[in-house]
Amino acid sequence: MISKAVTVIVRRQSPDWSNINDAFWLQLTEFERFMGRPPGGIRELIELWNRTFSESFFNIRNKMKLITDANLNRVSKAKIIDLDRYRANMRASSESRHEVYAFTDDDDWFSPELACIGSAINEDCDGVVWRSARFDGSLQARAMDGYCYTNNYAIFGRALVSRPDLVMEVEQHGGASRLATTGFLRLKRIDKILSITNKHPCSTVALERAVKEWAGKGGLRMWLNDVKERLKHPPDLEGMDVAWARPEIEAFNDLIGGLGTKAL
Repeated sequence: MISKAVTVIVRRQSPDWSNINDAFWLQLTEFERFMGRPPGGIRELIELWNRTFSESFFNIRNKMKLITDANLNRVSKAKIIDLDRYRANMRASSESRHEVYAFTDDDDWFSPELACIGSAINEDCDGVVWRSARFDGSLQARAMDGYCYTNNYAIFGRALVSRPDLVMEVEQHGGASRLATTGFLRLKRIDKILSITNKHPCSTVALERAVKEWAGKGGLRMWLNDVKERLKHPPDLEGMDVAWARPEIEAFNDLIGGLGTKAL
């Protein structure tokens, strides 16, 4: 058995944000159904964004994706594939046994040292989960509680090949979390921040929360002002041992700091 595996980053749903068509809206409806969200809810959020801000939702999402593309290009010795390729790899299975699959969205970030997770492949577990952080203008380290957030876990190929029922369950973090919580997925914990979840304003989860929290308090315009205020207080990246994220955070600040609102 090899001592260190190849790290494969699997990017989940990642539309061409610069070319949105009818197929996107159909897939979005299917995604909402899969995630148990009300149909049409995300589209309403997007339309509200476009009525409020000076740059369209899709333009900002595309620019966030470009920041992530640059980040992934800095991850040492990692292969980057999409969900279709990941599922095909599991069917082929020959090389997949020696790979470690980390999952992410197209707007989140990894440490260039992510490949260190492969050193755990010989251990008696199904994968690894590491400490993560979330960035929304300020940076917060999450507890090392073993919970699978958006991009802080990886599954060993050998576990996926031997248990085909896991393949599609673990590709979304909600499924991985349920399996880990109930003991059906055994994950080794790594107490190091190797990823950051980017809760930028165009994150539908962040946008949905803002609509509720800022209702009656100035709405999304005041929410954006609040985000920009947080950008004025840079996080202690060295103190949190995440200096690797400086290029991404600076690019985020430039993008969101320059976002304006439309006249009422």
